[in-house]
Parts: sequence; C-alpha cells; structure tokens
Amino acid sequence: MLNGISFNTCFGGGTDHSHGEDTLFLSSCLKQKLKIYAVSKTIAYLPDNRESTWFEGYTDKYFNDKGVLYFIMSKRFYKLLCLQDAIRHCKRYGKKPKYILKMMFKGVKDESKI
Repeated sequence: MLNGISFNTCFGGGTDHSHGEDTLFLSSCLKQKLKIYAVSKTIAYLPDNRESTWFEGYTDKYFNDKGVLYFIMSKRFYKLLCLQDAIRHCKRYGKKPKYILKMMFKGVKDESKI
C-alpha cells in the first residue's frame, strides 16, 4: 500500500466482479488528493477481433457488478451514482433505467449478504 492506496483484487477480469478495477484505483487516488494525468501515448496495438475475457454484453451480472462497484466507491452516494449511470447510458444498454437500477441494487444487496 502506497499513499493509502491499494489495488482492489476483487474487481477485474477473472474475479467475481468482472470490471471496475481501474475505476476503483483512480477513485482511490483522487480521494488521497493525488494528481492524475492522462497521456495520449500508444503503449500497445491489439487486434480488434480478439474476444473479451469478461464482457458478455449488458447482462444482469454486468449491472449487479456495476452496482457493487459504485457501492465500494461511495457507500454514501452509490444510489446517485447508479441513478446517473442508468439514466445516462440506458440507450446504450438497451434497457429501461428502472430495470438497470433494480439490477444494480440487487447486486449490492446480494453482496452485502456475504
């Protein structure tokens, strides 16, 4: 752990929560008031035709995991984070915001039973 920041190994490809490790890492950096810089340098070229190791579409699991991600990011504001995501991206997801929210909150509820 450096500067109070650690990498959450419960998120990312091959884990129970298949995405969000990068978001949690950046969120931790911002909470510690570190400066983050984006650099537009290419570090690798990967073929577009390779299969994803985790993304299987906007499934219930995707939304469950997203809800847990927002909960871990902010236990205080996770419901607002879920709401803004559901409203902003419902067309991309091809689902109604109410359904997206239901699945996100179900993920949080199921996770809290563990």
